[in-house]
Amino acid sequence: MLVLLGCSANASAIVTADQHSLHHLSYSIGWSLAVYFGILICVKTSGAHLNPAVTLTLAVFEKFPWAQVPIYLLAQFVGSFFAAWIVLINASDAIENYS
Repeated sequence: MLVLLGCSANASAIVTADQHSLHHLSYSIGWSLAVYFGILICVKTSGAHLNPAVTLTLAVFEKFPWAQVPIYLLAQFVGSFFAAWIVLINASDAIENYS
């Protein structure tokens, strides 16, 4: 969810912006909302393990079992590539017309 929402925010900010717009504000708001909504969406199913850093940190501090770390890392990597692919498909026409 984090990559899907965050990269979608970046893609829309870049493609729809003109020279006088606030790109950095759009990125910041988009990514902060991506983190917020990603946590809200995923907290009940996975404990909001949105990226490998969260999973590894919890495992290091013994709040998460090490046996489940490889499964979570694999799911996070596959999910992030799948989300980036969805953003690419969704924004491909706009990306082609951007340059």
